Amino acid sequence: MLYLIRDEDQAKSILKDNYDFIYFYNHNVDLAIENFVNYLNAIITNEAVNKKLKGELKEFFDEQPKLQSFNKAFRDYVNNNDEDRIYLMLVDISPILKSNLTSQEYESFYKKQLIDKNKTIAAYNYLAKKYHKEIYQDRIPGWDPNYNTIVDYLTKNVLFSIE
Repeated sequence: MLYLIRDEDQAKSILKDNYDFIYFYNHNVDLAIENFVNYLNAIITNEAVNKKLKGELKEFFDEQPKLQSFNKAFRDYVNNNDEDRIYLMLVDISPILKSNLTSQEYESFYKKQLIDKNKTIAAYNYLAKKYHKEIYQDRIPGWDPNYNTIVDYLTKNVLFSIE
């Protein structure tokens, strides 16, 4: 079931609070991890588990190949695997989450994540359609922009207005 977006403000609000879009804005891995752990705090109330999880996430991302920037790997993953999967981190870190959470916490997280994923995809689609003309401006006729081109435009011009 897809989430219904009523207006641009609602779509912006959803994406501005999304840790993946926050990452696209500032390209700061530590802040992306911090935002993600904060997202989990609504479900996981054990501070020791949160600290361990944050450490394992940091270690996981520190081990990413140094030849590719995290940003490029992040976008390549989305482009090559599933354009509807905006939550890259969850796909890669499922084993880390499962090893740190109880089965009930993981199930609660997973259910909340499905709802949030639907909201994020709906908000992304709403803004991509609304700004279709601007995204396609000065492009080759018939050109279909890829996911990262749309995300770049929305992040820089609609959500955070990078100057």
